[in-house]
Amino acid sequence: MNRARRVGVISDTHMPPFDDVVCSAIETAFAGVDLILHAGDLVTLAVLDWLEAIAPVRAARGNNDTYLPTDPRLADVQVLDLDGTRIGVAHVLPQTDDVDPAPAVWVFGDSHRDVVERRGGVLFVNPGSPTSPHLRVDRPGTVAVLTVGDGPPAAEIVHLPVPGHPGSRPLRPASGRAVR
Repeated sequence: MNRARRVGVISDTHMPPFDDVVCSAIETAFAGVDLILHAGDLVTLAVLDWLEAIAPVRAARGNNDTYLPTDPRLADVQVLDLDGTRIGVAHVLPQTDDVDPAPAVWVFGDSHRDVVERRGGVLFVNPGSPTSPHLRVDRPGTVAVLTVGDGPPAAEIVHLPVPGHPGSRPLRPASGRAVR
């Protein structure tokens, strides 16, 4: 049996601006994860640079990302195998019959509404949004943590502090260059 692997799941960050409280909460929620999956609407590749300081990142292109340049971490749909668990990542959930063999887990976004549910043996995970959950700023933002490799895949929603705290900060990716 493979050791359990933890995967940070995030979507609809729509960043910048970068809020210290929200960024710190995301970093805490994703501490020790083996991989981060972003289900789109990152708006800038700097989000991937920032997340990659925590763990390797793969992302799906969202409807607000169509202008982003080509990047090996970003695709319209990602399908990957993590220790024998096939995981699909898309901004808008595709027809699940369109991917063969079918993933055991689908990660998706777009709605800003957190969902974890199992249908027909497939785990569907929408982490919501850390910055505008349910398209509101007065609710706690959300991300998810997916566990694979030790039994059936499982996911939990992590609630973050309410965004909008003063002190928006420049993002410092691994390059050390500040990005807003």
